[in-house]
Amino acid sequence: MPTSRRLLVAALALVLSSTEGWTLTRTERRCQDALAGAGRQLLSRSTALLTACRRGIARGKLPPGTDCLTEATTSAKRAAAAVKAARRIHQGCPTAPAASLRPGGDCKAAAASRCRGSPTSRGS
Repeated sequence: MPTSRRLLVAALALVLSSTEGWTLTRTERRCQDALAGAGRQLLSRSTALLTACRRGIARGKLPPGTDCLTEATTSAKRAAAAVKAARRIHQGCPTAPAASLRPGGDCKAAAASRCRGSPTSRGS
């Protein structure tokens, strides 16, 4: 057997043996898809709202110095988008599968600044 074919067989064997335990159940996959889809949707909507707020400042529709994160209309719309995302996750993701996917990773129940790997925690 040529060397290149041996390497291919070895690489394939390594990949197949290392994916053991990575398979998700149908419910977990549906849950993961709901989490990912809702996250993308929330990020997209939130970014669009913040951009619209900043555009409003630039066009003079909002006062200079307006904080788009706390501006009332933008905040209300972002909160509504978060509720919609949470509803989408809840519909596609029962509690047990959601917990098994560990959506918070190492950051579950921790402040973002104390999360492992966050820029503020690296120096501490």
